[in-house]
Amino acid sequence: MVCRNCGKELSETALFCRYCGMPVQAPVTDTETPAPDTHSPAAGTEMPAPNAHSPAAGTEAAPAPDNSIAFRGKRVRRSLARLLLFLIFAGSFAASGWLTFRAWQDWRNPYQAAAFTALEENIAKAENSAGRLSDLENLLADNSREIRESLSSVVRYRDLRQEEILSTLTGHGDFNYSALFATEPFSSAYWQYISDLLAAFRQDSLADSWLRPYYAYSMAYNAAPGIREDLWLYDGYNDSKRFNDVLYDPQRFYVSYYTAVLSDHLLLNNHLYVTGTDMLNTLFGIPGYILDDAVFVKACGGNPDPGNMVVPDWTPQDYDAFWSSADERSYSEHAVWTDCNLSARDLDIDWNALVDEAAYYRAYEKFMNTIAPGLNRYGMAQYVPDDDYFGGVRYELPGNEATLEEIAAAYIARHSECLADLGIDMDTLPSSYDSLIAGEESRLGELTATAEDLNLQKTEALRQKDGKAFLQAQQEKLIALQAQHTADAAANLRVFAAISLFLFIMTVTGLRWFIRSLR
Repeated sequence: MVCRNCGKELSETALFCRYCGMPVQAPVTDTETPAPDTHSPAAGTEMPAPNAHSPAAGTEAAPAPDNSIAFRGKRVRRSLARLLLFLIFAGSFAASGWLTFRAWQDWRNPYQAAAFTALEENIAKAENSAGRLSDLENLLADNSREIRESLSSVVRYRDLRQEEILSTLTGHGDFNYSALFATEPFSSAYWQYISDLLAAFRQDSLADSWLRPYYAYSMAYNAAPGIREDLWLYDGYNDSKRFNDVLYDPQRFYVSYYTAVLSDHLLLNNHLYVTGTDMLNTLFGIPGYILDDAVFVKACGGNPDPGNMVVPDWTPQDYDAFWSSADERSYSEHAVWTDCNLSARDLDIDWNALVDEAAYYRAYEKFMNTIAPGLNRYGMAQYVPDDDYFGGVRYELPGNEATLEEIAAAYIARHSECLADLGIDMDTLPSSYDSLIAGEESRLGELTATAEDLNLQKTEALRQKDGKAFLQAQQEKLIALQAQHTADAAANLRVFAAISLFLFIMTVTGLRWFIRSLR
């Protein structure tokens, strides 16, 4: 069978031309009887006259026009369309294949692997920092102990050096103690000490309770002219003016009655502690017979009114003689009560109640704390009866007091600026401790540098230890992100793989179409 369009030979069973695609009309066989034409004219109907242009019966029909050029144009366009479709499918398949490969890489490789590895390393360091921190704390404890020991050694060596130099200076025979004690603040401290002692006496109601009645009675009876002069502490019999003005003016007291030079004070008292009886005997210079008589009057009941004085076996003449012969007793070497065959113990007096000793001791402690804190000092004086002392009483001082050399050395140690006034430079004076101090200071510098380095390491270890919880939290977040990323990558991989498979099939199909169009 021949295609009516392109003239190509076709198989007898073909329905379409495989070259041009035109439908093929099946031929009518002899056995087939054509169906009656319902459109044929009925019997008796006149047939139309034949067309003058129709071929006459028995004449061969004209051949069909040659359409091969149009057919080839269609074929080329169809091939190009199929090639374009194939290329589109192929390009899409390549792109989806690349995306599928990337999705596979994302699924196969952990998310942020480098960051996860760094977190694991930091967590391991943080876990190890606990042990490292314990080691560092032990090292720091040892280092601190060595630093304390070194500092203690330096301080001790310096103190020993100073003591050695001061001992050499103050122990020298020509050391000028007067010049040293005239410097400030020593001079002001000593001045204040004397002022505090005067204030303590003015407020000493115990001493005033037996000494002043004796003075007042003597003035009332004009007993002895010398008593007014010897007992100068009181000024007349007027109660409104109890003490002499000098006791209210320390400067006048220094000039008129006592020295303000410490070395002279030590010569007079043999110690810095001025007791209540020292105030009367040494600072005020009250004659011993007045103290003896005043104590005797108190012991015999003449306090507060000496007129009530009662002495066993005494007659009125004996009382008159006692008050009128006071000047004569000023030359006596024994106390008045011994004439009555009595001793100081027989007077039955609470000797510690004669003066307010605590007030004088407070002034002494204040002075010692100012010029020589930490040095030995006496305890508060305790009084005992003794006929060999004025007033029939002496005191006992518990403990001991620092020597003049020790006080000078301690004062210089606290007030080294006073050495400049004396023309002494401690730093230039040699000592056997100089080499020890230099060596210990060098060791101390090395220990201090080591301590700084250890503290830096400890700070870093603490930072790592404190950051462990944060790092673990970050790690957990990263693990969750990795899991989510893996799940997303797997989903993407499935989608892209499906798309790639579809595009692969379409690409192969398109290729087949294109090849067929070329036949």
